[in-house]
Amino acid sequence: ASAFFFGQFVSSFFWGWLSDRVGRRPILLIGLVGSSISILTFGFSSSYAMATGARLFGGLINSNWSIARAYLGDITDKTNRVRAFGFIGMMWGAGTIVGPALGGVLSNPLENFGFLGIFHEGSVWETHPYFLPTVVGAVISIVALIMAFFLLPESKVFTTDAVPLSNLATGASMDDGEAKVTVEGEGLLEKKK
Repeated sequence: ASAFFFGQFVSSFFWGWLSDRVGRRPILLIGLVGSSISILTFGFSSSYAMATGARLFGGLINSNWSIARAYLGDITDKTNRVRAFGFIGMMWGAGTIVGPALGGVLSNPLENFGFLGIFHEGSVWETHPYFLPTVVGAVISIVALIMAFFLLPESKVFTTDAVPLSNLATGASMDDGEAKVTVEGEGLLEKKK
């Protein structure tokens, strides 16, 4: 578990910086893809080093917790921010309770659910007894990826202060009432005074 959080510690500043440049949505999508790969790799691990590497990769590629909070900050205001952040905290808590419990129930399916006739000796379920909970986790992540791809709009509004060349030559600043160029949504440019 510490390898994942170490990976997040090392990479979270980069992902935050990148989300300020390219937007929250692409970084959230990358995190969901990386999470799915990391989870499945962890389930297929045949050694401690491979399992630790999978968790480290998951932490390095997935900084969705901090980016999701930035997304909430972008789409909320003072009238609903406390409620939104309370909800995300509640979902984090629910996930830390339900996730390990579900993982424990689904682990070692050959032994626990062999009577169903779905899991057979000599199959991947015998050689990788923790693969089923990781498949369920990856499926959840992939469903979230599909939903985010089709339903999640970009939250970041990109603003660039455009300083005319004449201001640079004279030393004037943006406070002189010059126009600002704002990039919103899908890259539409709009001038604001």
